[in-house]
Amino acid sequence: MITSAAFSDFNKDGWPDLAVAGEWMPLTIFMNNNGKFQKSELPGSSGLWQTIFVDDINKDGNPDILAGNWGWNTKYWSGKNGPLKLYVADFDKNGRTDQLLSYTLEGKEYPFRYDRRHELKTAIVYKPSSRFEASAIRRGMERFSDRMRNLYYDTVLYSPDALALLFKTVGADRCMFGTERPGVGTVIDPKTGKWLDETRHIIEGFEWLSAAEKKMIFEDTAKKVYKIDA
Repeated sequence: MITSAAFSDFNKDGWPDLAVAGEWMPLTIFMNNNGKFQKSELPGSSGLWQTIFVDDINKDGNPDILAGNWGWNTKYWSGKNGPLKLYVADFDKNGRTDQLLSYTLEGKEYPFRYDRRHELKTAIVYKPSSRFEASAIRRGMERFSDRMRNLYYDTVLYSPDALALLFKTVGADRCMFGTERPGVGTVIDPKTGKWLDETRHIIEGFEWLSAAEKKMIFEDTAKKVYKIDA
């Protein structure tokens, strides 16, 4: 898919040539031969290009190409562990084309995006928690899970699974009890008869949390962050 394009007279014949960039394609120049374009690809330049700019950057009289690819500020990553791959097919046989984007880690492929209807039909295993950890390890950076503990988190989550994931991921000492009430979640849950955004009883019901950890969540962490001496 083409995402950006720029005109320039690369061969200085007086006819404007076209440089294009896009996702899943190499940087490509269409040379203008008296009004007829001839396609030419830059070898080894395939990528997820987002922008292309042409100018005489080094002031040598010749046009230079400056192109912007996906960078390190994204979860899409390819390298020595393997490439990014895009599978295109009608996976669920409904007459529509589906796309499945994957990356490689330790010899296995994992998808970035997928339709839950396909989860049991594909041989690729979904591991969402590993993608950010793996990216940091590949770059020699501090582990993503450790960097997450540089922040504090509220507990405005409305299910036991979501709250448990938060506490087990960052630790009780990085969490502060919070509620949205009154807010979009303020409604009686017909299944429990309790307010949907009243989650204290959920946290109190976690037997795997110690009394000290629950106290951190309900008061100690907030006192520490806001420097409250009470």
